[in-house]
Amino acid sequence: MKFYDANAEKAILSYVLHKGTKAFCKYKAKLSVSDFYYEVCAALWDSCNQFVIEHQTESEFDIVSLYNLMKQKSEDYVSSLKDIAELKESKIIGTAADEYASLIKENSRKRQLQTTLSSMQTMVEESNDTSEQLKAKLCQMLVSTNNDSNVLNCEDALEVAIRFIKSLRDHDDEKSLIFPTGINRLDVLLEGGIRNDTLNIIGARPGIGKSALGSNILINLLKTMPTLKPCVIFSLEMNNEQVIQRILSSFCGLSGTEMTQNSRMLGSHWHEIIAHSTECFSHKDDNAPRLLMCDKSNLSLSDMSSMLSDINQRYGGVGAIMLDYLQLMPTDVRIPKAIALGEISRGLKEIARAFHAPVFALCQLNREVENSKGGAPKASNIKDSGSIEQDADLIILITREKSEATLHVVKNRNGATGSVECNFNGNACLFSNEKQYDYEYL
Repeated sequence: MKFYDANAEKAILSYVLHKGTKAFCKYKAKLSVSDFYYEVCAALWDSCNQFVIEHQTESEFDIVSLYNLMKQKSEDYVSSLKDIAELKESKIIGTAADEYASLIKENSRKRQLQTTLSSMQTMVEESNDTSEQLKAKLCQMLVSTNNDSNVLNCEDALEVAIRFIKSLRDHDDEKSLIFPTGINRLDVLLEGGIRNDTLNIIGARPGIGKSALGSNILINLLKTMPTLKPCVIFSLEMNNEQVIQRILSSFCGLSGTEMTQNSRMLGSHWHEIIAHSTECFSHKDDNAPRLLMCDKSNLSLSDMSSMLSDINQRYGGVGAIMLDYLQLMPTDVRIPKAIALGEISRGLKEIARAFHAPVFALCQLNREVENSKGGAPKASNIKDSGSIEQDADLIILITREKSEATLHVVKNRNGATGSVECNFNGNACLFSNEKQYDYEYL
């Protein structure tokens, strides 16, 4: 099957030549030179880009200038002046141009995937790795293929700055760089909330509330960011029914046991459950789910990457990811546990960056926390910590005495560290009503 279309490539060139540099800049954000299959079309697109850089203002394209730019690339293009003039005179409407651009990009991605699959076949045939190691490498290759980066994986700093400034100016939910946790004092300490593309560790001893805090934050994202792409919970400890029961408990304030006793369920409780469930879980206009759940107990990093790649392709992105919890992920018994978990944490960091989403990885703390006699926990208290501390952008450790909980931000790559005191409702699995906090900048 052929993954290229000469008419589409000529049509998008015709549109930008006719409309001028402003139209080119619009489609430059969607298409790169490497997306064009035909060499002459790629050369003309590159020449348009050079023209824009040289002139720096909105204007019409000058045919002679484009011709000279193409001629500099290769003498093979010396007869292209007439072709460029004919393309400029063609009339393509904007909606058709959008469709042609999408077709060119889709064909480009399929060609990339075709090349990747060929490389994967060669790797399988020639590699001495185990099947699990091969699976991880193959999944990573697929994740990399989904990224529209060039061969060098380099970007012009000016383009990065413009994109960042535009995201700050627009500040819409879908492109927001900061995700509020819903705990106001914690958001103040974190200067707004969780950053995108980050690995965020939430650690505690068993039964203290790390799963509750992780799901509380995720639910707050669903409530406050209605255009957020689907969020995903990977639960290795509890099945999906147990996870959803805890979430529903946070909606109505009753424990799971009380919820199963119909006599304790009042009309107000049902109202809260239905209202919050509708707000958080109802499918969007494009029928995309808001929250996806996976309770595969032997989930590997490669399984996780594969599922996220499928979600990303199917729904156009991933909103946020939660893993409960990191130390339960299967590892190679021949490798020391700390080293194996370090490889997993690096993989989670790569996932955060590959899918442009925050990853919340829950971790268990070692027993030394219980013997600290009131001292604040440290990142080194993470069980089998390995390089988890190094890979993490944010580490929040939880200590609790009955309903009084303290969230210790012991690492924050983007700002301050410190402590936040809040209440914990064990029945509702809900952190709330913060009391006081103190912090300092590193």
